[in-house]
Amino acid sequence: MKQFRVAVVALLLVALLAGSMAGTAEAGGKKDPCSGKNPPPECEIPEVPWTLVLPLAGIAIAGGYYLIDRRRHQDDPAQLA
Repeated sequence: MKQFRVAVVALLLVALLAGSMAGTAEAGGKKDPCSGKNPPPECEIPEVPWTLVLPLAGIAIAGGYYLIDRRRHQDDPAQLA
């Protein structure tokens, strides 16, 4: 049962991360305003914040799941080992 829960949480994490990119994928609509010689400043993609935010969010989600799971099963002797 624990393996099933871990698989469900992993699937939800993947779905959450994939869904968070939908806004970026559809940002331009049908016409691409960023094409051409002088694209507006709004077309610049902030890469550095996402390289910090996504791994930290993954660590926070995994850590939160670990702490919740540990608290829920604190009386189980198999979890103490």
